[in-house]
Amino acid sequence: MDRIVEVGGVRTENGLVAIVGAPGNSSAEALTAAEAAVNQVAEVLCLSTSVFIETPSLETCIEATPDVETREMIQRIPYRMASGPRRKFDVRAFDIVWRKLDAHLAKGGSRLHQAVGWHRKALLESNVFDQFMNVWTGLEVLNGPAKAKYGLPKERPLRVCEDCGHPVEMIPTNDGIRYIVEHLAGAPASVFRRAGRIRVELVHGVGDLGSLASGAGELLPLLRRALVVGILDMIDVPRDQLPALLREPFMSGPGPYIEILASLTGLTTEDILTKGLFPHFESLEPESLLRLSSEHGKTSETHRARLRFVGCGSAKATVHSIRVVAPVDPEDGAVHTSVEVGLLDSGQRVDDGVSKGS
Repeated sequence: MDRIVEVGGVRTENGLVAIVGAPGNSSAEALTAAEAAVNQVAEVLCLSTSVFIETPSLETCIEATPDVETREMIQRIPYRMASGPRRKFDVRAFDIVWRKLDAHLAKGGSRLHQAVGWHRKALLESNVFDQFMNVWTGLEVLNGPAKAKYGLPKERPLRVCEDCGHPVEMIPTNDGIRYIVEHLAGAPASVFRRAGRIRVELVHGVGDLGSLASGAGELLPLLRRALVVGILDMIDVPRDQLPALLREPFMSGPGPYIEILASLTGLTTEDILTKGLFPHFESLEPESLLRLSSEHGKTSETHRARLRFVGCGSAKATVHSIRVVAPVDPEDGAVHTSVEVGLLDSGQRVDDGVSKGS
């Protein structure tokens, strides 16, 4: 169903809210199944309308097990961070890359610019297959330049004459990718071979997806490092400058949001599945910043949120934990985010010792 939003007194339709019933022995299992179902709906919408659709995000999950008095509930409420995670910026490292890349682009090195673009796209993706294919495509872009720089074979025979042994059909080699992965990045030879097999199985739609996801996730850190090393080598960045440029990847991810774990009473399965009753919390001050302080290079951000339980019929809520989920830089996590929560309405209570932090 469409989400109806009122902006400046004008009611508009904005986005889509999907209500999904998903089986599972736990909330985590049901959430995984629900996410897959909603993504399938999004993909069909994308295919049938040719409109981009962002990755769906969870709003509320309510247990619908028949004949239970207490039901689990998970809700995520988006909010805006004042500062957000920060990565330390090295001006000298940036200047080296800028000058080297600019010089190569001036010589017509547009393929190197493509490789940089694939590296960037990989950091924006959340799906492991998308990350893998973007990184591998970046390496394929570097294949030709690496072969040219290091004098590697450009082609190899696919078929030879049965009488004289002379090649009659040639195909391009991946020797440039192999050289980058094994010699420049120092990865084991098995990495190149396994990555090549995964790429073939993904492109041609064969192989077990679970095994492919596991393998791609295992190889990604090594391949991503190889891509960065390969780009820097192709633009002639000195080897002694690489440590300042080989950073931990800071990926695009979920959040920031406030996650509420609660239990509900006074709500039947019929209320949920037949009557469509969905009790929930709403934020009265989703962006209220209480304190923003900085000490020893660390930023502490404390938010104040006032949440109200919107019940349906006789439904009441007991809040077990409230936490902030926000992006964190894997290199230093300089921003610490917490939330002070005020809960309103008589239809709810808070457990003793409820978590209200990050």
